[in-house]
Amino acid sequence: MKKGITCLPFRASNCAFEIKWSEDISKKIAGKAMKNCSFFCGEKEIKGEAVLTSFGIEGSGVYPLSGEIRKQLDANKSAELFMDFKPQLTKVEIKKRLVENENKALSRFLESELKLSKTVLLLLKTFLSKEEFTNPETLSSKIKKFNLTITSLAPIDEAISTVGGIALNEIDENYELKKMPQHYAIGEMLDWDAPTGGYLLQACFSMGYDLAKHLDSI
Repeated sequence: MKKGITCLPFRASNCAFEIKWSEDISKKIAGKAMKNCSFFCGEKEIKGEAVLTSFGIEGSGVYPLSGEIRKQLDANKSAELFMDFKPQLTKVEIKKRLVENENKALSRFLESELKLSKTVLLLLKTFLSKEEFTNPETLSSKIKKFNLTITSLAPIDEAISTVGGIALNEIDENYELKKMPQHYAIGEMLDWDAPTGGYLLQACFSMGYDLAKHLDSI
């Protein structure tokens, strides 16, 4: 900072996201997995899995949405996470099946025929009124686009990785600080967001290798 180099504050990334569950549902959903779903926030969509916790939600299906979630939290103090519980079916197909089987026990049909998990059924029944749950139009819409409101990020010490550090526009293509020639910054010193699962470490190693080649060529 004393050298005039822009440094951004560190923030959690690839972390759990807080959802203000009611006390009743919090006990029921804690530790339950959401499988074979699509998760989306803003313009980004990810297919994968996530785990519901008493704190909120986390997992490989939502970690890549960290950037979009942070943007919405900064702008609105909340972020909307959407889930598609049946990405392999369209809303029209789901509604058609609901209408064709409207005389069957609805919960049993959703679980046995549409293969929705008990956790998904719990979410639907909790957040929809009885009238909405039994309405084919509303129910099919919510199965395809169910929203949860995120209120905050997990603390940094609980996150897999962070963003923040030296702004990327402070370095050149060889990782050299523009305002401090012959000084370099790579890896987590820089403000960049990377997916978890080993990719972040590999990217840091690759930067080190690339910088070593550059220095060797000088």
